[in-house]
Amino acid sequence: MSPKPDIRASLLNSKTSKEAVYNQRSKTILEVPLDQVVPFSGQARRYFDHDSIKALADSIEKHGQLSPLLVWRNNDEQYEIIAGERRWKALRMLKRRVALADVIMDVTRDQAFEIALVDNLQRENLNRYEEVRAKLDLIARRLMMTPDDARAELLRLRNGTSSNTQHLVIVEEVLKMAGNESLQSFVANGFPVLDLPQVLRQAVEDGSLHPSKATVIKGAPEEHHAVLIQQTVEEKLTRQQVLDRVRALAAPKGITYRSNADAVRKLLTPSRLKTLDTARRNELETLLAKVKSLLQ
Repeated sequence: MSPKPDIRASLLNSKTSKEAVYNQRSKTILEVPLDQVVPFSGQARRYFDHDSIKALADSIEKHGQLSPLLVWRNNDEQYEIIAGERRWKALRMLKRRVALADVIMDVTRDQAFEIALVDNLQRENLNRYEEVRAKLDLIARRLMMTPDDARAELLRLRNGTSSNTQHLVIVEEVLKMAGNESLQSFVANGFPVLDLPQVLRQAVEDGSLHPSKATVIKGAPEEHHAVLIQQTVEEKLTRQQVLDRVRALAAPKGITYRSNADAVRKLLTPSRLKTLDTARRNELETLLAKVKSLLQ
């Protein structure tokens, strides 16, 4: 398998090359006070597994901090984490006072934000919700739009109703370098993940539910979501099995009545009625009168 391309630099704006960004890093690894290190406000990754952080803390306690944090020094003299938030959490768990850090200097917040997003995408440690959110944020920044406006533009590009060919070039470049996903796939499979209700999104974020199954469960009445998640996880249901259960729940109420009514209507033909004896015809007339009374 060919190595994944280094997309950190290529996704930065045109004024910032890879060399320019990384030449701003400190010449040596620094020890920075842990209480001055904070999560980056543009962090794409939202979910962190407690057990994995505990395991990392145990490793750091045994072997030391082998990899430095990658941080950006902001105007408040704080170090915002671009890469390494799991290590930071593990160090805090160990109640350490300092952290080894590689500091990026003299870049803007926008550039630091973009580096943080790309670093997470390149490490492939995002869940699908975080990944889609990060890609959309990157695209929005490249198109100089809000995420909502960028999403609308992506729909137009996918549908062929946008005349801005430059936008299409930018979007396809970003998606190719950030995982080689097509525009069609990103819109069709990524956008529904962004619209998941909280309980479904949480299951996707913690890794217990596959996004494709979550989008199927979303089609069921909301009061059934939690039960369907539990059934899907515990019974290891396939997507088709989940879909079958959602369809059963979503079947319109009263469909049995309509089916019975259609069947009776087909049987109430003059030729059919002629075959009934007097007793059965009288019974039928009584039943029909009762049905009519109930419906009035």
